Amino acid sequence: MIKWREAWADVTNRMLAEKDIDERIDHRSFKERGITEQQNIREGVTAQIISRYKQKQAQKAVGECDEWLNWIKPEYHKYNDLKRETKSKKCCLRNLKSEQKATSKLNISKQVTLSKEIATLTEDMEELKSELSSLLLYYKDEAEFKELCLKIPDYEEKRKTYKNLQHTFDARIEEHIKEFLSLKDKIAPDEETALKKERETLHPDTITQARIHLQVAYKDRFNYNQFAEAKTYISDLIDETEREYSIRQRLEQAKAQSKQQNHQQINKSQRFIR
Repeated sequence: MIKWREAWADVTNRMLAEKDIDERIDHRSFKERGITEQQNIREGVTAQIISRYKQKQAQKAVGECDEWLNWIKPEYHKYNDLKRETKSKKCCLRNLKSEQKATSKLNISKQVTLSKEIATLTEDMEELKSELSSLLLYYKDEAEFKELCLKIPDYEEKRKTYKNLQHTFDARIEEHIKEFLSLKDKIAPDEETALKKERETLHPDTITQARIHLQVAYKDRFNYNQFAEAKTYISDLIDETEREYSIRQRLEQAKAQSKQQNHQQINKSQRFIR
């Protein structure tokens, strides 16, 4: 493992020197170099795998928040509607009873009308009470339901936070890919072969670094299947990026060659005219 890291450092530092870039990398750990500050995870494939894993974790958390909110919010809205309608009908019933009490017993037609309206409202309220009981059937009591509903703003804020994290990690992966392409633009074709060979040699070490970092961060919540997905996703993404880069290079070369041929043809035509 140490020899692999040393070989990577040697190849990279040689290329940096050839490009007149002052920066250098050291394969030794911070502890071996006497540095006490916390070491950062190396940028590159390791960082991309970590970003993808965290992006999927954030996506999963958003999904869980959505699932809970989609379940509780309709119940909460229905509960409020039932409560509001019950309160309104209670008020109407109270007014009707007051009106009936104030109406003379001799006014039989009015008394009958009011009695029918009171009976209808009473039936409506019983139906509302029954609907409310059905709504609260799977809860210990109304207090428990109301306590759950109080968590809705917290879950909405949590969802927003995880959604922002998801976008952040998406942007990081995209940034890493752009940096990867930028570095490839600075490498000559003969150097690219050597660099790719070294990268393939160090690939297991890169994956191990990402896995250890995530296991330390997530502890018992670390998910091997999700880590495997992150590895595959980043590997496929890099391969696709390399293919696109290769195609772009060939197109640029073909364009330059075509331009050169056109220039030569023009020169020949000018000489012929002379």
